[in-house]
Amino acid sequence: MRDLGSDKLCIPSPLEQIQHYIISKAGVELWIKRDDLIHPILSGNKWRKIKPLLEKAKNLNAHTIMGIGGAYSNLLHALAYAGYRMNLKTIGCIRGHYIDLDNPTLKDCKNWKMQLRTLDKKSFQHWQSIKHATFIQPGVFFIPLGGTDPNHLSGVEEMMHEIYRQISSPDYVCVPIGSGGTMAGMIRWANPSTKILGFSTFKQNFETEMIQNILGKDANTNWEIIKQYPKLGFGKVDAPLLEFIRQFHTDTGIQLDTVYNGKMMHVIMALIASGAFKKGSKIVAIHSGGTQGLRSSIKN
Repeated sequence: MRDLGSDKLCIPSPLEQIQHYIISKAGVELWIKRDDLIHPILSGNKWRKIKPLLEKAKNLNAHTIMGIGGAYSNLLHALAYAGYRMNLKTIGCIRGHYIDLDNPTLKDCKNWKMQLRTLDKKSFQHWQSIKHATFIQPGVFFIPLGGTDPNHLSGVEEMMHEIYRQISSPDYVCVPIGSGGTMAGMIRWANPSTKILGFSTFKQNFETEMIQNILGKDANTNWEIIKQYPKLGFGKVDAPLLEFIRQFHTDTGIQLDTVYNGKMMHVIMALIASGAFKKGSKIVAIHSGGTQGLRSSIKN
């Protein structure tokens, strides 16, 4: 699935080195894997995760794709567009009590013919598990929260192979944590010498168990979860974060989102400045896309 109709995908995505006086002073290398450039809409880890699921749906002759997410969901945004381009019906189940079509994410989904439904908190928690896919009507393929299916992470494997072809022996590969699927896939296919760092935005401390549940028992142990912005909570921003994102864009030309990548990069730069990485370290950060959410989240 290198293309969707006339749409072309930038695979492999570029790996760009970041030049900054803080990085130079620390004596390390910082690279960004630009998965945000895979496609203007189907960018980042969402495409990496939904590609094998869309292939499976196609092989099963599904006529409809169903997904769940929040009101600004990158997953539903990507699914709606992919379904539109592939002539598949799509259903988006939104956490909340009403559909706000002033929300640009949902407005796009509606324009791409996605049928939008609401789910209250209890129903959302019930449906976020992939096991409930068995209750879906025939011909409807269910994609779990965040697009994470532990048995279908080949898109993440592809990303890791790209990284190892683009840079030799990275010491660290960093990724923001949402549903945990991207990090789990990276751990699964990382070389033993590469440490995977996951950057969390959640107040709760459930990420380690979540990753271990996805990986199973016999997994690489060279990984760590770093709590970032726990006082803010998921999807929240403050003035220092917004200023960092603005300045990073000015310095590098790379736009970060406020939910995942902006927070991760802010913490990575702070860690580099503090000397947390030894001199000579090669650090790769995954830009997981999601900048479409800036149209709404920048207002939080």
